[in-house]
Parts: sequence; structure tokens; C-alpha cells
Amino acid sequence: MSKTLDKVRFSIRISKEENFFLKEAAIKLSKSKNFILRFLIKTHLKESTKILDRINRLEKIYQNIGFQIKKIGNNLNQININYYQNKSVKIQRVEKELEDLWQSIKQSKEFLNTLQD
Repeated sequence: MSKTLDKVRFSIRISKEENFFLKEAAIKLSKSKNFILRFLIKTHLKESTKILDRINRLEKIYQNIGFQIKKIGNNLNQININYYQNKSVKIQRVEKELEDLWQSIKQSKEFLNTLQD
């Protein structure tokens, strides 16, 4: 009995530039474009998935940092408004917000270090 592979039809749209590179590689290697694509999927998909996972985690970190910075900006704005209206400013609140920011930055740096390992 011969071994047969179940095949699934799959189509993809690529740019003219991507098509040019694909054709160029196929000609240079004397292989079909399908062969080149299959080879790339088999050899690079796992590593690409790891890289994309890291990018997704970094995006989440940056979103969190952006959120923290926005919170600090809001707090500084409130402090500024209170200052110019001669209202008292609770230094403890400012210190807590700054401490929260430093903790967030520290956690982000630690997480980034784990991604580099």
C-alpha cells in the first residue's frame, strides 16, 4: 500500500513584491513556488509563532504602561488644578501613584528580561 497524504486546498493573496521574491527563490532553487511555501511552513512556522507570541506579550505590556502613564497624567492634572485653586494636595496620594508606576515599570522590565532568555 502506498502512503497518501490528505491534502487541503488553500489559497493566499500576496503582494507583487512577495510574488517576485517567491518566484525568484523558486527559480534559483529549481523548485516550485508550492514547494518553497511548504518548506517555509515546515521549517519556520514554529519559530515564527514564538516570535509573534513575544510580540503579543510586549504589546500587552506597552498597553499596560500606557494605561499607567495616562493615570499618572490624570493625577498630575488634578494636582495642578488643585494647586492653582489653592486646595490642599495629599502628598500621600501622589507618592502612592508614583510607587504604583514604579512597580508597574519594574514588573514590565522583569517580564521583558524573561522574554530575552
